[in-house]
Amino acid sequence: MNYWHKTHKFCGSCGHENYSIEGGFVRVCSNQNCGKSHFPRTDPAIITLISFKDKVLLGRSHRFPEGMYSTLAGFVEPGESLEQALEREVFEEVGVKVKKYEIFSFTALAIPSFTNVRFFCRS
Repeated sequence: MNYWHKTHKFCGSCGHENYSIEGGFVRVCSNQNCGKSHFPRTDPAIITLISFKDKVLLGRSHRFPEGMYSTLAGFVEPGESLEQALEREVFEEVGVKVKKYEIFSFTALAIPSFTNVRFFCRS
């Protein structure tokens, strides 16, 4: 929220200064002719751990240092459900079609505006 307040001091429509209302969760343009309300942006992402028996499936990017692996993750595209994003990302990254999954938790990341939804996938 601090990052959002620092980067949204002025109205994106008319350029006048914004002020905070509703405990800082809304910024409103001070120009009475504009008065536009601004809300913090949230960019949903999914991350998943896929298990099969006693093993887990991890991915590896060419950008990773030698020996580094990761769980599979990606952003939710506009108009896509969390489940659709999970299925798409896993298939794009490793070519696996997931069918059994459950949401494990929701986490706000340290990166401004990101919300991460964690899934467990089992085969």
